[in-house]
Order: sequence, then structure tokens, then C-alpha cells
Amino acid sequence: MDEFSLDDLQAALQSAQEEKSTVRLSERNVVELVSKLKGLGLLGDDLLHSINGREYLTAAHLCGEIKDAVAQAGGRIPLVDLPAQLGVDLVHCERQADVIVRKSNGGVLLEQGELITLAYFDGLAAEANEMLQEAGVIPLGDLARRFNLGADLLMSAIAPRMGTVIHGRLEGQLLYTSAYIARIKAKVRGALRAASAPVTIPNMLRELDLENLSTGSTTISAIVVELLAAGSIKGQLRGGGTTWTPAIYALSQQGAVRSFYQQNGYIGYDTVAKLGISSGRSYLETAFPDGLALDTAFVSADLLHSLEAASEDALASATFCDVGPLLPSVLTPTDVTTLLQKCSTVQTAEKAKSGPGAGSLLAGTCLVSAALLEQNSQGGGPEAASAAKLSIDALGEQILEWYPDMEEAGHRGRLAQAIASQLRPAAVAEYEKALAAVFVAGAEARRRQREALSRSLDDAYQRWQLYGHGAELLGQDEATSATLARHLIRSVGQEAVDCLLRYQQVDVQKDAGQEPADAPSSKEAATAPLTAAERSALINQLPKDTQQSSSAAVDKLNGGSTTEFQEALEHAAEDAGLRLRRLDKKAERGLVHAHRKALEAQLEAAIEPASALSLVVPMLFAKVHGSELGAPPLCDNNMFSIGRLLNFRGSKPASTAEPQKKQPGRRPTKPGGCVVGAKLLTNEPQSLVGKYVRVWDNELERYELAEVVQLTEKEVSDAEDSGIESGSGSDSDQEDEEEEVQLQRRKAGRAPTKAGGCAEGAKLSSQELVGRRVAVYWASDRRYYTGTVAVYNGKKKRHVIQYDDGDQEKLDMSTEIWRLEGLALGLGIVFAPSRRGVWHAS
Repeated sequence: MDEFSLDDLQAALQSAQEEKSTVRLSERNVVELVSKLKGLGLLGDDLLHSINGREYLTAAHLCGEIKDAVAQAGGRIPLVDLPAQLGVDLVHCERQADVIVRKSNGGVLLEQGELITLAYFDGLAAEANEMLQEAGVIPLGDLARRFNLGADLLMSAIAPRMGTVIHGRLEGQLLYTSAYIARIKAKVRGALRAASAPVTIPNMLRELDLENLSTGSTTISAIVVELLAAGSIKGQLRGGGTTWTPAIYALSQQGAVRSFYQQNGYIGYDTVAKLGISSGRSYLETAFPDGLALDTAFVSADLLHSLEAASEDALASATFCDVGPLLPSVLTPTDVTTLLQKCSTVQTAEKAKSGPGAGSLLAGTCLVSAALLEQNSQGGGPEAASAAKLSIDALGEQILEWYPDMEEAGHRGRLAQAIASQLRPAAVAEYEKALAAVFVAGAEARRRQREALSRSLDDAYQRWQLYGHGAELLGQDEATSATLARHLIRSVGQEAVDCLLRYQQVDVQKDAGQEPADAPSSKEAATAPLTAAERSALINQLPKDTQQSSSAAVDKLNGGSTTEFQEALEHAAEDAGLRLRRLDKKAERGLVHAHRKALEAQLEAAIEPASALSLVVPMLFAKVHGSELGAPPLCDNNMFSIGRLLNFRGSKPASTAEPQKKQPGRRPTKPGGCVVGAKLLTNEPQSLVGKYVRVWDNELERYELAEVVQLTEKEVSDAEDSGIESGSGSDSDQEDEEEEVQLQRRKAGRAPTKAGGCAEGAKLSSQELVGRRVAVYWASDRRYYTGTVAVYNGKKKRHVIQYDDGDQEKLDMSTEIWRLEGLALGLGIVFAPSRRGVWHAS
């Protein structure tokens, strides 16, 4: 190579270049060749290809082309325009743009997807300055829209160039010149000087055609403050710089407030607000330190003097005064009360409980002397105490009748009601006292009336069942049976229905608040039948839940079926809350025996044969059948028919007929009642020896007449008797066989005082009651029921009572009303026939 000169080499190169190649490579081969060279490391990694793939270039060459493109575009070009202009993919352009920004040291910015140079911002500032000098003011928003830049980016570009490139001021979002500010200041000064009332800055700017400055309120506020400091305008800038109040307006406000206050002695806060003073209360307290600040107005101290005089006159004359007319109408009752409480006379009157100077503040605006209140409390009497159930309005009306001049006194004319509210507690106490006395008396009368009617109904229902059983025995004689049924319904049935209706009438009167009538006795309730009209009137007064059943029972009085009537009566009684108990056999025998005794007494006094016959037939019927007969009086035909049914031929009854027995049955309803014999046995047992008594025979199941022959002291665990009655029977025939019965005895004891035990002073333990016969009081039926104490449960402290009618009940005898029914001492008794030769059965 040393043999060749430079010229020779250049000539060889030129000839080689001019020589046409005989072998040409395709584009595909070239691409593969370049890739192979890059893979061998012979070519650098920064080798890039164009979008069409026909050219290759380095990153440095692409960076230079991007700089040239930015310069050609005036210092600002979007990145998205580079791929089309340079023929290189956008990714490569973005990478090289970042490299250019890093290496420019702030000379080039990448903002909003654009490459922008500082030279571009300098030109933008110069152009903005030209626009500013022409217009005097430019909003930044207009510049941002013109140059298509963000407000923040534009602000960051303009702010550093203020005073150098841009000759003006930047306030908020405005660019303006000094000449423009001078013109604005002159307009604002003239407008504020001309204002005689408060004006708002936005309204003033709108009137001056300066609405574009409304967003720059700080600029206007600064101008106003500058004018105030220079003394060009006089007034105050309030409301955060949004309201201008001229000094002349404040002077007129003060003059108007002072004039109104001095003329009227008060001024309302609403009046002060209308004059444009917002904090009226604090302003008035500062302007008038001697006044009184109330809730709705500010008043002068002179008003208190007039209130003092009126209060003194009212207390001295023992009347009242309404200070409402003396005070301004704008004051509320609360304001009036506050004023009155500040009066020394009123304060002294309220502290004094009584005396000439005592009084009370009522109805918000009235001072009432204590003497007047005392006079009202004593002047009403019972008439005022009971007026309209002691309502305040009614008491107020009564006070207005006594003092008509109080009608319009007080707040809304409520002085009379205020006095009534003070007097009402005492009146209510008197009213309740009188009402309680009336109620207690009425409740006691209703209770007695209900008890009497309930007993009458029970008695009538028992007689109904008793006579009904007797009528059933005559069912073979249809005519007689029908007559007896009709008579039974129209007599005993009618009595039961009348008692039931009267019982329900007591409840109706109680609900209606009517005073109960005097409670009739059982005899009066049973013998005072109601008329059909009276029954209809009573039914119409009953509640709907009992009206239908009671009406059905009344309708059955006109029928002839005892079964239907009894069902209707029981249903009506159940709806009325009454329990009609069935008549058991033992109780029925007791009633039959008592009725026979009554018939015997009547027979002894009978004189007329017909009357004697009407008494003899029921007696014989009861003797033969053990049942009672309810026959119409003086019914001869029926009597002879009944006599035939009895097979009565004028002879004595068959000897096989057993006398009826007396059952322990229901004891007297009076708690603690005792048979005479029990007292004799407890106090003087020896006095019974030689007496005739009736004793229960368990084997014969009946009472037998016997004579007490001796006294024994034997103790056993149970007493078989159910009571003893003393008698003074005379000597009897000794032809019949005598039988001695030894009544067993157990230790005497005192029954619980709550139960009212039979033997006074007796005490029995719970276990000792087992096997004893007792009578337990049923409050619902208001009567005693007898039975035997079967079992005692010591754990639960309960006694099991087996009643004579078959019922069984578990009771805590310590909480029940009961009494013993057995004898405490044993007696030797001899049974003997009576003087008439028949056994006496109870």
C-alpha cells in the first residue's frame, strides 16, 4: 500500500464506485445482513430503522433531527407530529425527547405532550405585552385560550417575565397596566363618594361596566383601602370587603335610632335591623347604657317607674293590675314578665307569702294581690269545686262571673285561667274528698244490693230445682205435670229472672255513674215481681254481650218447658258472671225437711179445710217421695190427683218409708258461726246430759233424735258427727229399742282466728285437721261449703278438701276462711222416738 499515492487511491475508489456491480442484494438480504452484523457486535445497539424499514439511522442522528424540527416549528412542537415528519416510530421520538430535555438544563420543556423551548415563552411574553398595552387589561384565561396552554403553565411562564418582558401588574388572574389602574381608581372613588346608603362591591362594578374585575375582588378591595387611607372617601368596608357603608349613612342611622328611642322609651330589634344595623342589641347597649335589653326590644328605665306605681296601687287596693296596656305592644309576655320581675315592688310581693303587700305574678302580665286570691278560694263553695269536673276553663268562667273586668286582662285575656290554675289544686282536693265519700257510700250500697240479689237468685234457683224434681215424679199425669210446670215457671222462674235482671241493673247503674238505690232485702227482691214493661226496659239497658241471653230467659217465661227455661236462665246467669250451683241430693233432703217443718207449722195454724188440704198433700208427697211439690194454692182437682198418685187413702204412710236425713250441707254464711251445741260442749259439756239432740247416724245415713245420758273423755283420731243442735224435748215413749251411740272425741283446740273456728280458742295443727269435717267459705258464692280434710301435703302446705257434693280442692288453710264442723267432746246418747211417734230428721 506504500507504493500507491493518495491520488492513486482516490482514482481507484472513483473507478470502483463508477463500476457497475454485477451482483445486487435484495432488501430482504440487506435486512438479514444488518441483523447478522448487529448479532456479531459489529454494529451498535443504537441503530434504528425508519417506519418503512428502508432506512437505518442512529439515535444521535434522530436526536439532531428532533432539535431541527423544534427549531423549525418556532420552539414548540407536539411529539405526535414527529413520527410523520421524521419517519421514525413515536416510541423512538419520545425516548430522544426525554434525552433532549435532560441535556438542555431547563432550556427545553416537555409539557402537555409538547416540546417547548424557553425562547418560545419569551416570544409569548412579548406578544402578551403588546396585547396588554393595547387593551390595558387581559385576563389570563384569554391568554390561555389564545396560546392553547394550561393556566398553571401560562402563569409559570408569565410571572418571571413581569416587569422585564411584560410591563404591567399581575393580580389574581388579571394582567393590567398602571394607566388602567388609575382609571379604575377614579371610577371607584367617584362611585363611593356618591353613595348615600350601603352598596355591595359586585353591584357597583356591574353599574360601572367593570364586571371583568368581579373575579379580582382583592384588587378592588386594595383600591378602596388605598382610597380610605388617603382620605379620598369616608366610610367602612364590611362583610369581608364586599359591602361599602358611607359615613353619612352611619350618622343618619344613629340619629334615627336615638330619635325613636327618646320619643317612645323603647326600640325593637327588628326596627334597628330595618335601619341597617345588624348587631342591634350590642349597638343599643353601647349607645344607651342606662336601658334594659329584653328579648325583643330595648327599653328605657323610665318604664319601670310606671310599673312600680301600678303595682303599688294594685297591692294597696287588694285587686289586680294588668300591665300589658302600660307597655309597648311589641313586647312579648316573656319581656313583660322580665320587666315585672325587675320591679322592686313585685319582688317584695312575691317573697311575701301573706299580708297586705303579698301578691303573685299571673298570666304573664298581671300582678294579683294575695287578698284577692284568698277571696276567690273561699267564694266558690261546693258549686265552684264541682263545676265541670274541676277543669281550669270552668273555674276561669266562674271567676269571670265574680270579676267581669278580668275578661281581657292578662296575655290574651287569660288572667282568669291563670288564677283558676292556682286555685284548682285546693278545689280538686275538696272535690276528690267529697267524691270519695260519695263513691264509698255508693260502692257499699251496690255491694249490699248485689249480695242481696245474688242470695235471692240462689234461693230461687234452689227452689226451682227442688220443685222441678217433684214435678218430674208426676210425669205420668200429663195434665197435672203441665199445670205444675206452668206454675213453676210463672212463680219461681219469674222470681229468678227478676233477681237476675235486677243484679245486672246494678252494674249498669255503676257504669252510667248513677247513684245506687237502697239495697233491698232478700225477701223484698224475691217478692217484688217486675212487670213485662219493666223487664223490657231493663233488658234495653244491658250491654250487648248479655242482652241477648237475658232476653231469651224472659221470653221463656211465657213457655211451658221447664228444661228450656232452665237452660236459658243458666246461660243468662253465666253471661252475667254468676255461678248457679246444682242442687245435690244431700242439700235437697235438707231443703225438703225444712219445708216440711214449715208446712207442719202452717198446718197447725190452718182452719179452713181447703187450706189444710193444700198443706197436707205436699207434706205427704215429701214424706213418700222425699221431694217437694210446688203446686198452685187451692188447686183441689190437682190435689186429689196427686193423692191418688200417692196411693193416699187417709191412712198412715207405709212403715217401710225411711225418714229423710239431714245433710251437713251448707253452713251459715256468717264467718265463725257455731251451732248452739258446740258452744255447750266447749263451755258446759255437763249441761247437755239429759237433753234431746239430733245426731247423724252413718249407717242409716240420717239424723236421729237421741237423749244425752252420760259424758265420756275418750280420745280418738276423728269425729263422725257433723254438728249438734240442743233441744228441750220432753219425755218420750220407752217402748222402742234404745241404742247407745258413743260419739268420739278429739282434743279441743282453737281454729285460726281468720277462719273464725267453731270452738272459740281452739288451735289445731295442719296435720291434726286430716279427717276433720270443715266448712270453707267461697267468696264467689258468698256461702260456706262443707267437706272432709282428706290429705295434708306438708311440703306444699296444702290440704285436700273432699266436699260433700263430690268436688275436690287443694287449699292453704292459713289463707282461707273456714270453720270446724265436728264435736270436740264425746257424749253418750240414747236414741228415742219423739212425742208424736215419728223420727225427726233435719
